[in-house]
Amino acid sequence: MRRTSVVREASAALLLVLGGGALIGALGIDYMTTQGLWVYTAWQVAGLVLIVTAAALSRPLFTHVSEWLAFLLGAVLWLGSRTWLILFLFLSPIPLVFWTLMATLSFTVSAMILAVRSEYLAAAVLAAIAAGSAGSTYVMVMGGVDASDDMYAPLAAGVLLGGAIYGVAVGRNSLSRYAVPSA
Repeated sequence: MRRTSVVREASAALLLVLGGGALIGALGIDYMTTQGLWVYTAWQVAGLVLIVTAAALSRPLFTHVSEWLAFLLGAVLWLGSRTWLILFLFLSPIPLVFWTLMATLSFTVSAMILAVRSEYLAAAVLAAIAAGSAGSTYVMVMGGVDASDDMYAPLAAGVLLGGAIYGVAVGRNSLSRYAVPSA
């Protein structure tokens, strides 16, 4: 693995952590005013954009393109679930929970395939994100139309955990690969 790949992977792990942190940070915003609603929405969209960017940069984590594309698709679907509210609020017949369910299935299937192929690091990262995505989807399903304000909290926790797993593994692997041999 070249040093540029390590930098790319470390950037992807950091962006996952920052994206999850932005989603959690949005929970503390009072959105009862129009200005607050825009700030709240911007924080969530920014967090999801960071997650999509991390998914795009995480290609070295996967040995097969199909699992990486499933990860990227899941992240894009989550971003679509949030921007759907902004762009197509009353024009699109697709409910919010459909977007999140498809993202959860994408993450879960990819994690299962990675585990079967013995790619345990990638499987662990995606399993954490899939669990968070499933938790957020559950909150949406149980909350119905008036889903809870903190419906993004399980996803944020899963993304934070996945980013931490990825970051620790990248750090550990880069130290062992580029360590100066002892004499």
